[in-house]
Amino acid sequence: MYSIDKENIEKQSGDVEVLIHPISKWKRFLFYLGDMMLAFMVAVLLMNVAVMPLATVIAPTNSKASYEAEKNRDDILYNHNLLFYHTEKDAIYPKYDFDSDLVYTTNRFIGHYLFPDGDTSYIIYQTYTRLEDGLNEVVWTYFHKIINDDITYFNLFEHYNRDGYFVINKNVVTSGDLPDIVLDPSLYDELRYFNSPTDEMGSLGKKYYSSIRNTFLSLYGEMIETIKKNDLTSEIDGIEYSFVSCTKIMNSISEHYYTRLTICCVISYLLAWAIVHIVYPLISKVNHTPIMSIMKVERIGINNLKELSKGEALLSGVYFLFFDLVFIAFLTLSYITIDYLAHISVLVTLSVFGLAVLLIDLVVLLVSKFNRCLSDFMSKTVLVPTEEMDNIIKVQEELKEERNMKYHG
Repeated sequence: MYSIDKENIEKQSGDVEVLIHPISKWKRFLFYLGDMMLAFMVAVLLMNVAVMPLATVIAPTNSKASYEAEKNRDDILYNHNLLFYHTEKDAIYPKYDFDSDLVYTTNRFIGHYLFPDGDTSYIIYQTYTRLEDGLNEVVWTYFHKIINDDITYFNLFEHYNRDGYFVINKNVVTSGDLPDIVLDPSLYDELRYFNSPTDEMGSLGKKYYSSIRNTFLSLYGEMIETIKKNDLTSEIDGIEYSFVSCTKIMNSISEHYYTRLTICCVISYLLAWAIVHIVYPLISKVNHTPIMSIMKVERIGINNLKELSKGEALLSGVYFLFFDLVFIAFLTLSYITIDYLAHISVLVTLSVFGLAVLLIDLVVLLVSKFNRCLSDFMSKTVLVPTEEMDNIIKVQEELKEERNMKYHG
């Protein structure tokens, strides 16, 4: 409950105490989320229907060049036996699908160590086994056969063998020109069904599989980073292509795309904020935001209990330019997955800032005497039910009428 002494009336009518009941903390929080979610929905609509399509026309991404560069990059890896696909148009592991092919290559690597005797009775894909030339050990293929750097290979394998599932005889190569590394035999029974057509791994087998997969992906990542430094070339359709040059083309086009996406998100966010917190209150006779109209609440001055002027209402809306930032990064999810959010670090930073503001705002709301948030303190306002405002106006009119009667009397 809020109590105020109407000093400007005291001299004529005595002390008048007006009792105000602000909206509850829960309702205040819902009001905050309501305006924010409405702005988010408007921003998503603008992003998908207008802003991004228009930006695509004005500044199109050269997707064809990116696709060709990606194909050439993959062909370089295929040609050097550093990446595998099952068949060109396979439903699961087709050619030129790097993510799927990496899964396929990972399983071939696991099979190299899991089935050293070439036994394929447990598995669907007969390539998931140790081949005579050790082809499935792609990391060894690169470090040993392509750049002749066994020391780095063994050091990396030892570093990423964190769970100790591999037994490594460091710096020793077998007579078959393979690294002297074996999978701990105690893992075989749990792991051998990882690609079985009839049996499924138990929880322990899944744990082993996950660990070995992570070991391989770490090694593969180190291999790719080394290729980026040393480069790798291959002749494709009579033309020699470079891994580094293909990667640069892909990165340049991707950077252009993510920059455009970031700019479109910012524009959509600003337009949505303006519609909800500026345009709508300007149109509204009582300076309401949409949620204020729905929830039937009023924003009034904390010191004078008066409705806000248009200028004050607009100034109050400006604060939400910062308070609604929590959702700005999520505007991208119609175009990219969460895995790629690192490419829009600016938006992620803004969302983290918005989340921090939201949490601080929640704390302020919980400890505030009159259920006020940061924006209320900054604008020197308080939210009250519409019926409370009606009572204030009624009292003010009665006092005005009483003063007029005294004056004319």
